[in-house]
Amino acid sequence: MKKPKERLSKEQWSALGLKVLGQKGVGALRIDELCQKLKVTKGSFYWHFKGRAIFLSAILDYWKKIATLDIIERIEIQGGSAKEKISTLFEEANSGVVDFSAEQAIRHWARSNKPAARAVLDVDEKRINFLVEQFKALKLNKLEAETRAHLLYSLIISEGVIYQREKPANRRQRLRRSFAAIVEEA
Repeated sequence: MKKPKERLSKEQWSALGLKVLGQKGVGALRIDELCQKLKVTKGSFYWHFKGRAIFLSAILDYWKKIATLDIIERIEIQGGSAKEKISTLFEEANSGVVDFSAEQAIRHWARSNKPAARAVLDVDEKRINFLVEQFKALKLNKLEAETRAHLLYSLIISEGVIYQREKPANRRQRLRRSFAAIVEEA
């Protein structure tokens, strides 16, 4: 007897949407094509989302959760000194866990879409504020903490979007030196 197919969750739909967004852009997020890819009917989609706009909003929420809130929460739970938290964040951001193709696609989409722009602003604010708080815990004044947080965040984002012909060992060494220039002096 054939086992009944499990119902896809809203999170599974959002995860697929984020993956497709990163691979092909927002225009590729068509309900018919996603249903074909998952081998489900449109009813499965409409069980969770009243339409494409709601789905796109869910993708942005999912991105905020997995690429920002969950990472910060893991780091906070793990604990450690402020320098250790900054280091853990930097290592995770450069480990391949963060999907920078989705990050790039959302940032591109945000140039012409207000909800996406608000999501990017919110994510950037949360990420930078987390870093500012860590630098302040290192006894830096507010201006210095904000400056270092922005520098480190800029390094993280740029490493995810700049294509380079570089040996992995050279990249790791360069990243360690860049990190030290921003953090170790604190």
